[in-house]
Amino acid sequence: MAVFMESCFFISLCLTMFAGKSSGATVPAIYVFGDSLLDSGNNNFLQTHAKSNYTPYGIDLPGEPTGRFTNGATGGDFIAQLLGLPHPPAYLSLSEASRKITTTGINYASGGSGILSETGTILGDILTLDEQINYFNSTVTNDLPSILSSTLARSIFLISTGSNDYLNNYLQPQFSNISQTYPPQEFANLLLDTFEQQLTRLASRLQGFTFVQADLFSLGYDQFQDPVKFGYADGRTPCCDFGVSGMCIPGQNPCSDRDDRLFYDAIHPVQLVNYQFAGDCFSGNSRCTPINIKQLALKQS
Repeated sequence: MAVFMESCFFISLCLTMFAGKSSGATVPAIYVFGDSLLDSGNNNFLQTHAKSNYTPYGIDLPGEPTGRFTNGATGGDFIAQLLGLPHPPAYLSLSEASRKITTTGINYASGGSGILSETGTILGDILTLDEQINYFNSTVTNDLPSILSSTLARSIFLISTGSNDYLNNYLQPQFSNISQTYPPQEFANLLLDTFEQQLTRLASRLQGFTFVQADLFSLGYDQFQDPVKFGYADGRTPCCDFGVSGMCIPGQNPCSDRDDRLFYDAIHPVQLVNYQFAGDCFSGNSRCTPINIKQLALKQS
């Protein structure tokens, strides 16, 4: 497992999917963890600067802004759709009663979070990855113990993490001295070791699990360098006016050519990028290795 994760964190950003060995017929649920690329509204309920529950976010989803850091759906939403599942709701949005009947998956992701517990705290209150895992363990133990005992091993787990450990920690020396404590390679090793321990907390043992790595960094870099090649007219100008945080300024009208831009704000991609990535990772053979998500799901049947 260390070899798998080393290639992932060397590029500082990755998406990890894994699923247990099973004998069932379908994938029953998807559980989502990580940062703002997957957050579907958990930060709405936290005292943090990392919020997107205001216009122009969510302009291409029906209803009010949901707390997703884009104009529409996240990559996790689209992967769920491709699996034939509903969008997994944000954990903090669910009442205690709702948590006991939500059997198709839950989203624990929190914008600004990373692998390390101190990552993102400069933004305020967020759900660290450890806290997300704690909430998941509560789901397993307290909310759905009888249901999950038969479906957990056939579920898919989606994790996006790593970038904020640099953006909101290591590369912020005015707020954190961790870059003075750890040289770059030692810091990467710290992330690897910590993430390995966290993954192990999702299962007492990892034997029988299948891991899939999605190289988001290389995809984003390639799109930024040559957006036209990927069908985008503009790879450098965000769709909204943004402030010093890189987030959209509230209440404005975003660009009308959202499908021609790579970025919605200064940090996050537009919905179409999420959609195309999800589709490629679901049935393609380039972005997700060693198998795609469709093949991963078939292994569950």
